[in-house]
Amino acid sequence: MPPIDRLPPFSEEAEQALLGSALVDTDVVQRVRPIVKPDDFYIVKNGWVWDAILSVHERQQRCDAVTLRVEMESRRQLDEIGGPAYLTELMIAVPTAIHAEYYADIVRRKALRRKMLRAASDIAQLAYDETGDETDQLSIARGKIATLEVPIDNVELIGPIVARVAAQVEDRYDNPLKPGQVTGMATGLTEFDLMTGGLEKRLLEIFAARPGMGKTSLLIQIAIELARREGRRVFIGSLEMSKEELIYRQLSRLMDIPAKDLKAGKVPDDRWPEFLQAQSILDALPIYIYDVPSPSVAHIESAILKHGPFDVVILDHLGLMYEVQSADDRSKVNAIGRVTRACKVMAKTHDVCFCLISQLSRACESRDDKRPLLVDLRDSGHIDQDADDVFMLYRDDYYNDNSETPNICEIIPRKRRSNDPFQACELYWQGRTTSFRNIVRPSIAL
Repeated sequence: MPPIDRLPPFSEEAEQALLGSALVDTDVVQRVRPIVKPDDFYIVKNGWVWDAILSVHERQQRCDAVTLRVEMESRRQLDEIGGPAYLTELMIAVPTAIHAEYYADIVRRKALRRKMLRAASDIAQLAYDETGDETDQLSIARGKIATLEVPIDNVELIGPIVARVAAQVEDRYDNPLKPGQVTGMATGLTEFDLMTGGLEKRLLEIFAARPGMGKTSLLIQIAIELARREGRRVFIGSLEMSKEELIYRQLSRLMDIPAKDLKAGKVPDDRWPEFLQAQSILDALPIYIYDVPSPSVAHIESAILKHGPFDVVILDHLGLMYEVQSADDRSKVNAIGRVTRACKVMAKTHDVCFCLISQLSRACESRDDKRPLLVDLRDSGHIDQDADDVFMLYRDDYYNDNSETPNICEIIPRKRRSNDPFQACELYWQGRTTSFRNIVRPSIAL
């Protein structure tokens, strides 16, 4: 039994933020009413306010401070909640209603925990009552647990789903893809886009390679080009490289000048216009960079919620997450599994393409063919299990000075959600600017 002076789980901030969101944006009620009921609020007056908001909404009236005040007055509850001043306080509690579902989920989860505590207390009282029949009491106890309703979201009748898919097929039939176009988010790396169909939301994509192969450079370049070409909002969790270093590398790529020269200010006089143009390109992009050394999953999700919504989230890299760093050798595999599973959940919950960078073990370097395999994922845990796709980078000239394919990076798909043939694509690696380019292949006219 918890200590008597211990308060049950609740979040006053989340309750007020949810109510404030409903007053700021009239669409909020429709979005979250399946999630939260009036008795899910711990603070009684907040439950009253939510019930009043639902009533106003059911009458198809606009719910704002005025209509809600009238409703609360009719219920003789306005003075009880603190008068119109409290409604104003709720409205200024949140600057935007964009995170309403997140607040609603917090209120719901806290309410479920309180219900668990009440059921546990009732069951404890039954256990202490030795005058009753144990079999009957056990049946009652099971009934109390059974009455706890576990919230289930996103259940939908099959008909509307079929209609949406059919509409997509019809639209694609009427508007076929042009050569080079893809259904997902195009990165500008032609062979990669054709291999993948473009990046898709709600998926967890793993990019893995040995150090020095260019995995970070590839993902940051993809982030820049998605934002630049398609206006995609991108979140970059850079756990290893500083924000400034990322920008140096992208200025280097856009100008085709080594980053070390930029850091030393060695920009030829006639190339300053290019520098200003590259600066202007990067400055306007909808990209947020987070470079805390060892954040937890909660830190990453909080940053996504605060600054989102995003189309793509890039996390570099898995091994530097707090959960992994703080785990001992025996529990590291489980810690990695918890992180990858959380990333998978965030991809679906926040409707993003979640790109997670992972390191590989040295095992691949002991083989004649050093192209990495799934078994080379370091402390793999559930990485390949949770991932929708796993892409591995390989450059033959990294290992062989006399390589027949210098400056060629293979992107090898080792797992595909679509079960497409595992055929690698090739990109040109430009070491001086740590960047990738499309390979220009000669064509022969027949």
